[in-house]
Amino acid sequence: MAYVRELNEPLSSHESGKKSNNADCIYLIDWLSINSKANFDEINFDFYTYFDNLQTNFIGRSLLFTEVTTTTMTLINHLKLLHGIVATANYQTIGQGRNENQWLSPFGCAMFTINLRFPFVNPVINRISLIQHIASLSIVLALPNKKLKVAIKWPNDILFVESMSKLAGILVRSYSYENYINIQIGIGVNVSNQHPTICLDDIIQNYNEIHPDDALKKISREEMIAKILNNFERLYLKLLNNEIEDIKRLYCQNWIHSEALIDVHRQSNETPIKAEVIGIDDNGYLLAKELNNMDNIIALQPDGNRFDMMNRLTAFK
Repeated sequence: MAYVRELNEPLSSHESGKKSNNADCIYLIDWLSINSKANFDEINFDFYTYFDNLQTNFIGRSLLFTEVTTTTMTLINHLKLLHGIVATANYQTIGQGRNENQWLSPFGCAMFTINLRFPFVNPVINRISLIQHIASLSIVLALPNKKLKVAIKWPNDILFVESMSKLAGILVRSYSYENYINIQIGIGVNVSNQHPTICLDDIIQNYNEIHPDDALKKISREEMIAKILNNFERLYLKLLNNEIEDIKRLYCQNWIHSEALIDVHRQSNETPIKAEVIGIDDNGYLLAKELNNMDNIIALQPDGNRFDMMNRLTAFK
């Protein structure tokens, strides 16, 4: 089992930039006693299942856990100097989503934040905008079966396609400190919580009712987190090695936008441009081909554009 360390204060400065791959380690906040296995088992998080399913070299090998936190995006700052550490909790009181939205976080939701920390000379610096794309791809690839009809809505929402309900969300933040940059990837996946939208348990149950001869086992929060981290590390290393084409191919194989027809509004008072989605570029921007001018390729940034799934609309702000 992993080494357990009680955390009473932030990591000391001499450990800055340290990778979390030397030994599996669990950092516990507000933990009163770690002297017996009975106490350890009282925590409603199965660390054994988590580490049994974790196949990474450094991502998630150090795990920061607390029962309740405002948000794991804030919790991770206790150990922000560790590259690859993951923070998770059973409950969030102020979960964060994109555009200052709140992510509701009832028990059963797999909510965690990955902390990446590297110097400015790291080649990933030039492809930071793709981090949200590999995070969303990591979630879809962690599912037990591709037939579950779960896919990516550009750039980083995960939807159950049949109802267009949101199953998972991602928030990425970055900031610089001295000669390093920190990237924090907050992920929330509805695993067994039926509210506020839909959860993976219900999707699997639905699938099993239709395909009794191909029934799938439900997946726990701990297993889901570990499998997402396995995929994330593999894709992160592809990014590090500049294997961008492979990432783009996998991403577009697992999204809902292939050959989608969209309206692109440059200004609110202008006639929209009719276009067809053809993929993403090396920065993760959406690429669309104008229908009336096939040579004109339009690139849309993830920030400042939106999809209305009912009207298949995207817009410049």
